[in-house]
Amino acid sequence: MSKLPKAALSLFNGLIILFLFSPLFSVHAQTDSQKILSDHTVLRIMKGGEKHLYTFQADAGKCLRFVIEQTGIDVKIAVKNPQDIAIKKVDRPSGSFGRETVTFIVPQTAAYTLEITTWESTAESGIYQIFYTEIDAPNEADLKRHQAENLTSEGEALRDLGSAEGKNKALVKFAEALEVWRELEDFYEQAVVYYGIGFTYQNLGKYSDAAIYYSRSMKLFSAVNNEFGQAVIHGALGSVQYVLGEFELSIYNYQKAIEIYEKMKWARGLGLAYSGLGVAYSLIDKDAEAIAALTYSLQWRKKANHKIGLARARFSLTRIYLEQKSYKKAEAELIQAEKTLTEINKTDEAEFFYFLGRLALETGDYEKAAESLETALVISQKTGDPLGTANVLFEQSRVNLKTKKLDTAQEKIRTALEIIEELRFSTADIRVRMKFSTTLQSFYQHYILLLMEMHRRDASKNYDRKALEISEKARARGLIDRLERRRIIQTNKITPALLEREQNLRDKLTAALALRNTGNSKEKNAEIQKVSNEFLEIESEINRSGKAISLSTLSVDEIQQNLDDDTILLEYALLEKESFLWFVSKNEFKSFQLPSAEKTEKMAREVYACISKPNFSCPAKIAEFSQILLSPVAQDIKNKRLIIVKEGFLQYISFAALFSPNPTLKTPKNKSTVAGYSNQFLIETNEIITLPSASLLSFLRRGTRANPRKTLAVFADPVYSEDDARIGKIKRENTFVSENSGVKLPRLFASHFEAQRISALLDEPDLLKKSGLQASRQAVFDANLQNFRIIHFAVHALVDDRQPELSSIALSFYDQEGVKINGFLRANEILSLNLNADLVVLSACQSGLGKQLKGEGIVSLAHSFFSAGAKSLIVSLWDVDDKVTAELMTRFYHKYLVENKKISTALQEAQIEIMRDKRWNSPYYWSAFTLQGDWH
Repeated sequence: MSKLPKAALSLFNGLIILFLFSPLFSVHAQTDSQKILSDHTVLRIMKGGEKHLYTFQADAGKCLRFVIEQTGIDVKIAVKNPQDIAIKKVDRPSGSFGRETVTFIVPQTAAYTLEITTWESTAESGIYQIFYTEIDAPNEADLKRHQAENLTSEGEALRDLGSAEGKNKALVKFAEALEVWRELEDFYEQAVVYYGIGFTYQNLGKYSDAAIYYSRSMKLFSAVNNEFGQAVIHGALGSVQYVLGEFELSIYNYQKAIEIYEKMKWARGLGLAYSGLGVAYSLIDKDAEAIAALTYSLQWRKKANHKIGLARARFSLTRIYLEQKSYKKAEAELIQAEKTLTEINKTDEAEFFYFLGRLALETGDYEKAAESLETALVISQKTGDPLGTANVLFEQSRVNLKTKKLDTAQEKIRTALEIIEELRFSTADIRVRMKFSTTLQSFYQHYILLLMEMHRRDASKNYDRKALEISEKARARGLIDRLERRRIIQTNKITPALLEREQNLRDKLTAALALRNTGNSKEKNAEIQKVSNEFLEIESEINRSGKAISLSTLSVDEIQQNLDDDTILLEYALLEKESFLWFVSKNEFKSFQLPSAEKTEKMAREVYACISKPNFSCPAKIAEFSQILLSPVAQDIKNKRLIIVKEGFLQYISFAALFSPNPTLKTPKNKSTVAGYSNQFLIETNEIITLPSASLLSFLRRGTRANPRKTLAVFADPVYSEDDARIGKIKRENTFVSENSGVKLPRLFASHFEAQRISALLDEPDLLKKSGLQASRQAVFDANLQNFRIIHFAVHALVDDRQPELSSIALSFYDQEGVKINGFLRANEILSLNLNADLVVLSACQSGLGKQLKGEGIVSLAHSFFSAGAKSLIVSLWDVDDKVTAELMTRFYHKYLVENKKISTALQEAQIEIMRDKRWNSPYYWSAFTLQGDWH
């Protein structure tokens, strides 16, 4: 049997009787009145637009307590005096199922009226039950309940005004109500108020805060076994998570809501949940699943007669069809939505005018687009919807660009980005903040395109410099946030206990994510959701105690201050129809137009396929690609150190393997080998450093750092297999199943010699070497790595494209007794290492790869090591040959440690030496490793 809220279960028999005899009540289509007596129960059917009146006699000083149980109908209650003036109003954010209570302290002996109305005039039929008792004299708890009801209802009324001012005042009232409900220890009412606070924060665009309060509400609804409340919160969490970029959790929560609503057979709830599920699917480009979910939503909303819901589901379908460029289908959905809105006299829907404007823009009717979007803007601003306002401003800027009103276009997108930046920083959890940033990259890309168009029209105003600064605002913000968090920690503004709680939760989250592909998926997602909620809470507390500030990325002038005379910045932005290259030296700035992202990335994939294989057979292709990327700056970068900031699939390209631009030489048409090719590789003429953002360099260099007492820590040649002769006797009776169970990794034989040859360059006191069984995960934690200037891992690296938190360094799978142990050092765990390293070397396959997040770049192991305190890293972009890697690393360390050369110089010279060995002249062998970060 379906497990409904207790109130709903208690009403089932009455519900059946009422619906059998519902004609008896049809005379009360609008308003009726009847007496109600103390200690008697009234059970009624009600539908939207009706008004039910109950009269009762009450003596002065008495306390009356009405309990209204709602099943499928959301009611509002008012107590009126003989003059028909409402002296108490109650409407809490409890929804269509659950309890509304009215505690009424009678001011004078008289006949009063209890008025029941529906929250929505078009609501489907439901039932409610009224029961009230009289108390001769109210006690302290009764008075507090009376106060809490008033505060909660006042908060809901203020929120329902729809204005930003009303919502902010509502938060104050809800907070006051919450304190009183806590004193009364009423968990259900606390859960309702938490939901009201979360919903208000969501309306204000504070999505992280909303998620925090929704999760608190969920805990209490679970504690009182209220399944309807849990379903509402699942849906609410889903609606904020897809905005924040937490798409999988959003889908999970909507599916949970659907499960509960199906058991309750509540059509309106199913319509809401399927609609949200459709939006979540659409945001991860699962259009077929999205359309199917939204079609279900329409069916359920028609059954529930939920007119405004019908219109909003059609808005979501419109969004999908606009993205697909199916403009006829989009128009058809908007026509149907408009009919529905007209039926219910709801013509002030910002979304309708927003999508009407978008459709007009895409079909070339710019006048209609401007008119519709202006109407949407007025409504969004009036209702205090910041994200909605930003979206409208973005589309208005696009219209202005099309109509050549460039100054107005700039004003609109600048205002939109100010809103976006504020929303981004209000997101407590840096991990979630990064994902939120990825959903808003189109704002930055449009602004760049606009500024570069303005530069073409008037180069004297340096709009291209501003375009680079906007490009910087779109990049690596999560990593910069983590570096700022580390700086705050070092100032002791955050207590160790708080940081320990954060790390414990991070470990829990890592463990939950690690089970993503095993076991029961529902249990897995439930655990991830639970830990994510807790993580938001702790991150919010850390932000408050640390008083973190919103960090600005660098201006062009500030970037130039971080460059010396020998260093050049090349920053690439890949946009849909055209791309750009910015050249920055200490004293000079230039910008150039490049082909579209589609063309550039297509060539990048072809080049990657060539250079990441031992058989090098496409120098002409590399020459053509090099010409596109580097020929505009050929004269300016000769023999300079290059900082490359890449985007899109360019991030997988080792620029070392490109050809140094030489405008005097023509690209040969038929060259199948490197031998005899006239162009030099770029590594032969330039030191090369890559960064996810030019601004990152400044943040890596800022602040004070401890001076490590020791030079080098090496972890190499771990034991991955029980067949490894180094184990000896395996304790097979041990039944522990480690995280690495089922993972098969070959031994890296050459890494043993790599570690030996590197270690031979140093005296024993400056060195820590852990090899074989000693190269364990625990050894990393026990090594006090903050005391080492260089940390070297000659191991396997495993990249998780789906969950970057699970990318890992694979250390020994067995301890020295032959017992299986967890060998994965996860990206999330690396964050806790607290390094002072000038350099971390990940001498492993694909250690520089990871999940590509728009704006953040590749979120990889390197990202975690930077966040932990490393100033620079050497990582690889493809599977590497371990013998050649050992040779490359030996030569690099000799130049770096013995000859005392800069990191960038040492790596360049080592790569050139390997390249000039006939056995290894293919870029596959020597160009995989790239330097990220600082080069000193």
